[in-house]
Amino acid sequence: MQYLDYNRWQDIVQDFFRRFEGCPEVGSTSVNRACGYFEIVRFFGSYGIDPKDVFVEMRDQPFEFSDDRIARLATEIERAMMTEGRIHAGPDILKLVDVDLTGEGKSLIVQPCRYGYQAGSCLALDYEHSLFDELGGCLREYYLSRYSSRVLGDNPLAICLGISACVVVQQEGVGRVLIVRRSVRLASLESTFGPSVAGSVERGHLSDNLLELLQGAVSAEASEELCLAPAEYRLAPLAYGREIFRGERPQLFAALITDLSAEELSERWDSLDPATREFDEYVFLPLIGDSGREDGMAEQMNFEVAMNLQLLREYLSRQQP
Repeated sequence: MQYLDYNRWQDIVQDFFRRFEGCPEVGSTSVNRACGYFEIVRFFGSYGIDPKDVFVEMRDQPFEFSDDRIARLATEIERAMMTEGRIHAGPDILKLVDVDLTGEGKSLIVQPCRYGYQAGSCLALDYEHSLFDELGGCLREYYLSRYSSRVLGDNPLAICLGISACVVVQQEGVGRVLIVRRSVRLASLESTFGPSVAGSVERGHLSDNLLELLQGAVSAEASEELCLAPAEYRLAPLAYGREIFRGERPQLFAALITDLSAEELSERWDSLDPATREFDEYVFLPLIGDSGREDGMAEQMNFEVAMNLQLLREYLSRQQP
């Protein structure tokens, strides 16, 4: 069953920008209309911030929905996705309560949240349900119409921190980036080409500052999904942003720069049991120009990896002498 309308994602994103053009959070220059992100804060460059300077505060009270309609839908969808094998019982993830990345006292405030709450709300926005009869038909229309503020703390969904990271290798003097076709079994963006690793930040990844939190979350995903140990790569923090298509959920972007060759990595992944991998196939794209178009991959890549690639090219261009 499809819970997000991928065929309309570009229309959904552009409608969001039109609808909230006057909002300070959406109307600033820190947006990417093509990829569908806003409130983007880079972790590199002359105007970037250092994520180790961002204090992370944990609130003990677990997240619960304040809107009964959303809570009822999320509970139903969580059960359905578990029955379908698309999600499983697991540790709590971190729902973002508030964030300040521009002031002097930079901080993120988080609280524990069931993964099923995020899946049942952010990953089911286009599922038509009788709960929203005469209210837009689906959760996306309902929450955007009823909750007009784009301030993060006013969002009624289980918007939990996610990570998106790409592995970068050198091959014949050209930087190449790994993208993977996500398994059809996953809860969202299934069967699309995405970043090397992607996932949610679990409660166990909590640290005092944003850099350590990002390092912990990325290393766990890289180890689980790609069999990559932290000693085999250098992590480059890229940015924070809020993603429109999946309910304005916050996302942390990074790169994993390794001295391992594409051949060494391929040999490692080809030996894995396909039934346990979170990807069905993988491709190394050259990091020159618009590599997606050069390799005929643009239409197959999802917005998450498109944003990651743009940030990655910006970051690498600033590393040149």
